[in-house]
Amino acid sequence: MHDNWILNNYVDSSNNSLRNAMLCLGMFVLIICLSFVFFTKVENKSVVQMDIIQSNIDYIQQVQKSDEGIIQGLNQMILMQQNEIKSLKTEQEIT
Repeated sequence: MHDNWILNNYVDSSNNSLRNAMLCLGMFVLIICLSFVFFTKVENKSVVQMDIIQSNIDYIQQVQKSDEGIIQGLNQMILMQQNEIKSLKTEQEIT
């Protein structure tokens, strides 16, 4: 009878250890799977944000180029006006 109790304790503690090990292994695998899912979603969001930022940069560069064209046109108009003023001054001096 005494040997039966000892053997029963060994079997019971062995079963408890196996159960605890399986639970820990399952939780470990679950954490790894969730981390892969989470990081994949974060990477997808960052790719979308990078695309949006790149399109905004492209738009700003286009606006900057068009503004440079406008500035060049205004500078040419200023030069033309200055030339007209000079020509008018010379005409006034002649008369």
